Amino acid sequence: MRKLHVSMFVPLLLIFVGVPEGKITPSDVMSGDWDHMLQTRIDSLRSNIGESDESQIAVDVSTPREGSSLSGPIHFKATAATVCSEGITMMAISSSQQHLAYVIRGNSLDTWVKLDPGIYNPTVQAWDRCGNFAQTPLTITVTSSDSKIPQTALNSSSISAATVQSSTTATTSTTTSTTTCGPPNYCSRTDTQVVPYPSPPPNFGGLQGINTVAKDPNFTNSVLRFTDATLQPNFPNRSYNTGLGGSGDKAVWNSDSTILLVSDTYGRYFPVKFDPVNFRQLGPLYGRYPIFVSGPGVFSHVNPNHFYEFYNGKVRLLDYTNRTIPPTGKLIYDFRNCGIPAQVIWQSTAGVDTTDTTFGAAYSTTGTQGTGVHVVAYNSSLKTCSHLNTSTGIVTSWPSGKVIGTVSSSDRFTVHNVVLKGGLWMVVTREVLLSSTPSPGPAYAWQMGTRMLNHLVPQSTGHWAAGCGRWVNSPGKVGAYYVARHYEDPSLYSELWTVPRSTCNTTGAPSCTAPFDSHPAMYGGCADDTPLCTSTVAPSPRISWPYQNEIVCFSSDGSNKAWRFAHTYSYPSNNFSAAWSIGALSQDGRFYAWTTNNGGAFGCTNGTMNCTLLNRRADVLIVKLR
Repeated sequence: MRKLHVSMFVPLLLIFVGVPEGKITPSDVMSGDWDHMLQTRIDSLRSNIGESDESQIAVDVSTPREGSSLSGPIHFKATAATVCSEGITMMAISSSQQHLAYVIRGNSLDTWVKLDPGIYNPTVQAWDRCGNFAQTPLTITVTSSDSKIPQTALNSSSISAATVQSSTTATTSTTTSTTTCGPPNYCSRTDTQVVPYPSPPPNFGGLQGINTVAKDPNFTNSVLRFTDATLQPNFPNRSYNTGLGGSGDKAVWNSDSTILLVSDTYGRYFPVKFDPVNFRQLGPLYGRYPIFVSGPGVFSHVNPNHFYEFYNGKVRLLDYTNRTIPPTGKLIYDFRNCGIPAQVIWQSTAGVDTTDTTFGAAYSTTGTQGTGVHVVAYNSSLKTCSHLNTSTGIVTSWPSGKVIGTVSSSDRFTVHNVVLKGGLWMVVTREVLLSSTPSPGPAYAWQMGTRMLNHLVPQSTGHWAAGCGRWVNSPGKVGAYYVARHYEDPSLYSELWTVPRSTCNTTGAPSCTAPFDSHPAMYGGCADDTPLCTSTVAPSPRISWPYQNEIVCFSSDGSNKAWRFAHTYSYPSNNFSAAWSIGALSQDGRFYAWTTNNGGAFGCTNGTMNCTLLNRRADVLIVKLR
């Protein structure tokens, strides 16, 4: 059994988040269509019973009884059954459409929850392994609240998995999860059904809607709206993105998931606070008047208060330990001391390794992306910097300026982007091949400080994620959505997220090749065996295959699992990050943030709804990965 233990003023006091009748919250107003939408889906499931053996789920609640009046705490006991041959995967108790209070794997639940006096409409829910869902709604009246859980319950393991805080208490509770329903053992749906966008979609608001939480009826995970048109009072109605430089695997979350780096479409980057326990945005770090602008960069993998700004050829440390006074940047290194000419026009931030020792980047002194030839890596422990000139293949070491030699690859090229995660290898992708010999495959692995530059071929196309010693990409291979290889021996690759070659592309089966584009990321340290997560983008707004326009994770340990968490709600857009649903996986694998125009629902940059869909605003959403 998976449990959440709530630590607050009464030991083991369990809190069931509910809204007594007559009390309306902003999220209730924003989700006005949600009740109808979910009920429509439930009615549809019920009407199909008898047509398909896989559509029958029965949820039997033995206690509490419908219409009963009880004193708290409330005992919930229920079972579920399905004719799906693979059985029930999990059950849950929800206090409302937006508050999942308890989850357990299996076909039964038996738990106690604390409710404050009032009238409640909880539901007991069940999902089977065929992708079907059912629920039993209840109406109960809590006449009084007793803070003591019955001794029989305390002696058992069946204590409620309560969430956040009571609707009528002013005391803030802190929740610590001991559940296994999270990274790396996610519990979200793993079926291969085609899942179109819901109609109507979840309501996250229009121009305004920060901290609106909703759920797609096809998924069970909470989705939070993190930004809206009011985020910057001095610059209203701007669009907002997450990710860095169009990549999905940069560390724009800090190490404890309490800060997310956000940018607007005018290039202003700033940190915004996040409460991972209560699932809320807490405002820009250091307030809104004015907003503190950090510049582009990445967070430390070691210290949640350290942010490394990469700007104008320099790396600076911004220390957020003092949350009252904005920091003054401390220079870590000026890459112009590493053989870079003084004028920097374009940069790609490779990032910092998992020990906060090695810092990497690529620069152009002549133009925009695709013109750079300078790839650099600074080791703060050794106080040395290595410089690879991709147009000449020459590697030099600084501050001495000593020539180490010419790289092992004969390819000469300009740089598209760079990424590093560990302290040994940096991935460099090619924009323009300068050498005369044809060379398929745009990616290389540079062993920083050496002449070793390994061409990551074969099967090297598609977007990718960089581990410390392993590279994962999506080359459009039949039967495998991704492949993985080690940098030191790139010719040998293994397949990830495979689909049956004998049945793919048939009715009810997944596509033989990945039916989406993606920008994946890998969380955790340097083991390189954790799940990878990504947003996916279909070739058109019409969803024709499983996994299109979704937030998904897939295993990299050989277990061949793929989990589905939410829709992206993205549609074609003139905003690059929104069009491609550019996102960011938290460093602990618990949250995924992404950029979306939500079908145009977020309004226009002129503060109205009067603009074309392609020009609608974009905002950032966050989903819990469970």
